[in-house]
Amino acid sequence: MESQADTLAKISHVAGHRLEQLQALTAPLVGFETLVLQPGARRGFWSRVMGASRFCPTCLETSSGRWQSGWRIPWVVACPMHRRLLATECPSCHAVQRYRPLPMGRVPTDPCSCDAPLATQDGTGRQARCGASLIQPTPQAETALCELASHWLRYAEQPRSAGAVIARLANDIQWLWRARGSFTVTASAAMSDPERFADAMRPIAEAVLHPESDSFVRLATKALATNPTALPAGWSHVTADLARRALRIRDPGLRPVTRLRWATLTSGRQPTDGYDEAVTLARSVPAAIWPEWAVHRAPSSPGPLFPLVSSVALLLPGCTLPVTQLASILTDNAKDAHLAPFHLRVLASESGGYQRLRTLLRLAEYLRSNPAPIDYDRRRLLANNEELLDSETWRAMCEASDVYPGHTRRLDYARMHLWATLTGALPRQAPPSVMPQPDLVLHDLYEFLRRGNTSSLRALLDAHAEEKLASWGIADEPLRWSPPPAAWTDADDAAPGTPVPAIDPRDWAPIVSNSRSLSAAAKTLHVDLEVLRVAVSAGWLAPQEPRSPVKRRLTNDSVRDAIQQRHLSLRQAARELGVDRLIIGQRCRQLGIPVAPPGRESQWSIDRDWLRHEYIEQGRSLPQLASEVGCSPSHMTRIARQLELPIRPRGGSRATTRDQPNGELPPLLAACWTGQASAQRLERFEALTRHRSLTSAARDLGIGQGALSTQLALLETAARGSLFDRGAPGHHALSITPLG
Repeated sequence: MESQADTLAKISHVAGHRLEQLQALTAPLVGFETLVLQPGARRGFWSRVMGASRFCPTCLETSSGRWQSGWRIPWVVACPMHRRLLATECPSCHAVQRYRPLPMGRVPTDPCSCDAPLATQDGTGRQARCGASLIQPTPQAETALCELASHWLRYAEQPRSAGAVIARLANDIQWLWRARGSFTVTASAAMSDPERFADAMRPIAEAVLHPESDSFVRLATKALATNPTALPAGWSHVTADLARRALRIRDPGLRPVTRLRWATLTSGRQPTDGYDEAVTLARSVPAAIWPEWAVHRAPSSPGPLFPLVSSVALLLPGCTLPVTQLASILTDNAKDAHLAPFHLRVLASESGGYQRLRTLLRLAEYLRSNPAPIDYDRRRLLANNEELLDSETWRAMCEASDVYPGHTRRLDYARMHLWATLTGALPRQAPPSVMPQPDLVLHDLYEFLRRGNTSSLRALLDAHAEEKLASWGIADEPLRWSPPPAAWTDADDAAPGTPVPAIDPRDWAPIVSNSRSLSAAAKTLHVDLEVLRVAVSAGWLAPQEPRSPVKRRLTNDSVRDAIQQRHLSLRQAARELGVDRLIIGQRCRQLGIPVAPPGRESQWSIDRDWLRHEYIEQGRSLPQLASEVGCSPSHMTRIARQLELPIRPRGGSRATTRDQPNGELPPLLAACWTGQASAQRLERFEALTRHRSLTSAARDLGIGQGALSTQLALLETAARGSLFDRGAPGHHALSITPLG
């Protein structure tokens, strides 16, 4: 079989036309079969030139039978000039045209007639030809089919500039035809039933040329409700522009993880990256996303894993790894990694989820082109395997910033804060090597950061962190870094969700410092507690001065003089030196000074006669006497009991308590004189004998009737009999019995 070049050479010899002119006529068809298609696309019906040729009868009539090369393109089914469908066969013999080359010895007399061979011979002994006229009316063509054919005309005139457009059209038509589920197309099927083929081509042409049309939307949303994949089945090899538009349409119905993997809200690309690419990007991502982003884009109920999940979301665009595996790159906590997919769904489902996902995608794109100046992965590895702060350095920092150093617990809090500063994580994500006590309460940690981590102490901790970086050989890295606002904000952030208000966490400082707790401050500010904790960890709400500053620098000599030389108590020494009693005790333990244990002997010597005279005879109260002596009221009460002095009851008159009289008493009177406030009971009994009723006696004594009745009942119990005959209520006056 001779090649096309040989055929053109023979035609040039017979017709007398230059070979270059003939080659220019067939160049578009040759270029069509050499176009670069999308990777993965196969060269089938849609990207090959058909053997037979369609034709436009009106074009043949007006051009004296000139056949156009574009009529052999599979998807060119209409004439854009006359807006009619192309014919495919002879109206007389129903044969396709130009399927095989004409014999070299036969010159066609009429190019507008059918050249299909017949079974008979003509007068010269050669095979007869049909010869029927091809000029016949054809149906009107849809606008989309005419517009699609017009692209081929531009390619025929400028094949280089329009080659990419034609390759994209051929590729997208091929895959959309398969995705739409149209009938299996072949050259014979396309030529034998042109109207059916044109009807099937119309919605595909509209979808390819106008991705905003209803036809494209119907194709793009196919099976979205039952199978919410990123792209419909069969769309895996469509061009990037068409895929991006389809992703935008399918985005509201996709899962959050799918929206992030395919970057549906920004670039819209198929995920292809694996583990190595994710690890490389993780070096620019902290284990807890930057505080600026976390505060401005936090959902209404973020939860403690919100900063971690946001960082995991930055690794998802273009990545094929599971969310759990990506989370394990950033954290060693297996439980947090397991819960990451659930919290990621919460992140996108709450109010503002559109802006939140869009911002994360913009951040991820920014980090891929502008890596962070901090290698967070290297810092996590170094900080997890080294003691970041020793006790001596911590004590020196506290003394320099007037902060109480506390015991081991406060040192652990400072280490966790230092680890979080170096690694860009939250304190709760610290490994066991940094958090040696598993029972550390996060509430106490954040209270320490809120009250104890003053601006001066924070500056010292930051300076110590920079020294650590220098010792690791990475002094060129900044201590902290966050992407610029332009990397995660744009004009589209507020649409279509709720606008995000501007927040300045530093305005919260007065309320946070004066609140009883962080929870109370969060309720007052109407923000979530986790968001407030992020702001506290970032140091935005650190107090300027310590809540209870050390008023005076302690020296070892002053402590030894107060405790060892003058034998002051911890309380007395603390009052004299102007510091807290706990600080004095801690310094004594550091210097090895013995401290008397609690419960030692009283240092006050109280004379019994003096106490009896002041308390019993003068009627002064024990708190008054304690204030005069310099001890506490409870301590004075213990001394009075040790000296066997009667203690007045609560609410009783101080002038009615007396000692038991000296000398022997009759047995009956002695029995009534026993017990607390016995003398008071006897005095009130004597007053009762002068009244007609309990009510009048109580009124005269200035006490309640119930109290008087109780004391009378105690006397009658001691005397073992009734002392008064009360009679009927309201009728008889009290009368004393013989026993009374």
